[in-house]
Amino acid sequence: MHGSLRADRLATLYFFHPLRILVRERSPSAAILMYHSVARDTADPSIHPYFQTRIDPEKFAVHMQFLSDEGYAVIPLREISAVLNSSDATPGKAVALTFDDGFKDFIRNVFPILKEKGYPASVFVSTGYVGGVFKQKECLSWSDIRQLADGGIEIGSHTVTHPKLHGMPEAEIESEIRTSKRELEEKIGRVVDTFSYPFAFPQEDSAYIGRLRGILLRNGYRTGVTTGIGRVVPGQDPLFLRRIPLNNHDDHRLFQAKLEGGYDWLRGMQYLSRIMRGWF
Repeated sequence: MHGSLRADRLATLYFFHPLRILVRERSPSAAILMYHSVARDTADPSIHPYFQTRIDPEKFAVHMQFLSDEGYAVIPLREISAVLNSSDATPGKAVALTFDDGFKDFIRNVFPILKEKGYPASVFVSTGYVGGVFKQKECLSWSDIRQLADGGIEIGSHTVTHPKLHGMPEAEIESEIRTSKRELEEKIGRVVDTFSYPFAFPQEDSAYIGRLRGILLRNGYRTGVTTGIGRVVPGQDPLFLRRIPLNNHDDHRLFQAKLEGGYDWLRGMQYLSRIMRGWF
């Protein structure tokens, strides 16, 4: 299916985003943007546009310029919850930038743009792939990671081996989470207390989420992000914050709609699809 004809885009642009505009937003919210690879690689045509994770550097630059032109406040991820609970919070105008997987193209194609704009960002690293290859893409080296940390980029944990944590023994989950944090802190000389959950977040499994929260807390994590779709609102668990996924199919209209809450409806669809897969 061509990107411009996909169902989630049509529903967002022609129903949910207009509906969101009609229902005026009154409470604070923030968008945590989720990027992965920022490169000119050829997209795999067998992967539906919804699931693709790459974006061209030029399109990424357009996204950043839109944030600037429209007066968005790009803030560090760790400040999201405090900003939302502030008495002077502006509804829908706070944004945090996150980048999963620690690809080398971040330092080549993203870091210069962020430095020019003065924008903070968080890069989540799977330590087992540092200096190697993940998903057929070159990853950041330890030298790169130290350079980014020295340049104001927050480095967070994305586990060691990027496994599907859901269903793993609890001891193995804790090892992935504890070991990655310890190695990052040793290598960059800074506290690492942010975490990005790899793969689809099992939002329907409250018992598992409770156990995972305990693991994160006792290992010193304070902020975490997931693949759950939607903007962040006051009162949301700071260890399991929702994000807005972005890729090369996010043109001006869809990017704006996502920032303004027009894509949040997919959170319910995510939840329903996972529940149904558990039934059948």
